[in-house]
Amino acid sequence: GAWDLETGSNNILIGIIDTGIATANDGSLNHPDLDDATRYILGTDFVSDDALPRDDHSHGTHVAGIAAAESNNAEGIAGVNWVSPVYVCKIFDSTGNGSQSDVEAATIEIVDYAISNNLQVVINMSAGWPDAHSALEDAVEYAHDNGMIFCLAVGNDYGDPVGFPAAYSDNFSSIIAVGSTDEDDTVSNFSSEGPEVTVVAPGGDIFSTMPTYDVTSTDLGASKDYDEQSGTSMASPFVAGLASLVWSKEPLQNSEQVKDVIINTAIKLDTADFSNAWGYGRVDAEEAVAKAGWDIDLVYNSLDFIDIPENETTARAIRFDVKSFHETEFEIISGPTGVFEVSFEGSTSLGKSTDYDTLRDAYIWISYTGVNDGDVHNGTVEVQCTQTQQTWVLNITANTVQRPSSCVMMVLDQSNSMKDIRELMF
Repeated sequence: GAWDLETGSNNILIGIIDTGIATANDGSLNHPDLDDATRYILGTDFVSDDALPRDDHSHGTHVAGIAAAESNNAEGIAGVNWVSPVYVCKIFDSTGNGSQSDVEAATIEIVDYAISNNLQVVINMSAGWPDAHSALEDAVEYAHDNGMIFCLAVGNDYGDPVGFPAAYSDNFSSIIAVGSTDEDDTVSNFSSEGPEVTVVAPGGDIFSTMPTYDVTSTDLGASKDYDEQSGTSMASPFVAGLASLVWSKEPLQNSEQVKDVIINTAIKLDTADFSNAWGYGRVDAEEAVAKAGWDIDLVYNSLDFIDIPENETTARAIRFDVKSFHETEFEIISGPTGVFEVSFEGSTSLGKSTDYDTLRDAYIWISYTGVNDGDVHNGTVEVQCTQTQQTWVLNITANTVQRPSSCVMMVLDQSNSMKDIRELMF
């Protein structure tokens, strides 16, 4: 599965903008699956205007557990990401109400923290509003412009249009708008629909962490510590956790490329390529992590120009086999040394692809011209992939031989076997 390939990285930050996280009154983390003070970072409580984002509802604690609960601790559940740091801001109160301006403020806080600590961040917000708002657009634009990812629940309006800010997904390439599926892999009946839906993920009856004390949800009958909840709110942190794994697996990807991996590995829920109900498909965590980044193979690690005749020019190709969804470019950064030349670069730039498994080839052509019989030459050339910064040094060898002399061959036709041909020709 995906966890055999990646469990998270300290270079990727997960941001949670919600109702907070379970803490004691003194501010210490007190849920056994969310109590690593070195990992869970307490940001601002924009409701109380303080630095203790204590969850008094349950929604934020449940979301945080799905995305990033601790693992291998003999407690409760495992989050999608086991390792990456988590930054929590509280913008919704005990009744689930909050302001659009606080979304923007929390986004700026999390993104600025990531930038100042040289981190890339995947922010999750499992909430929305029915109408567009400048503060919501400014929030997602700020994350996008700084190269970060925003995972947003599409809403629980039973097929009605996608809420905001998820509805901005068509405007910003780093937004992932997430709908919900049930355990039978069908779209949940409550999931909002529209062309803005990017992907869907499990969101029905999801078991996750809950506050260890009484809050609004427990007053309404929910359990403490752990319980099930349903909604696109639960689906979105699954995708946020997955995006953080894909980025952890290959941090050289940009936010748009991480989104492309998730889209291109998603499983279609019928014969269409896209649906307003399920977007590009239901996420496939193992496939997404396995196909993150670039798999590049240099086919031959040397170029050999053997027995090249005098005054003859021959070209040999440096060939790369590439598996990737992403643009991939190669360039010569050194050489070729000696008598060798770049004849033409060929297909050194590959565009985006939706097919990872089909090999794509890139070529750089090196030429050699034979001069004198007996010449022997050696050289090197260094090639780099622009995206991955991988480099390869190839050795080049060549030798020149005497050009064969021209000759005329005469054939005596003593059997008249060519008679019919002569008659036809004349």
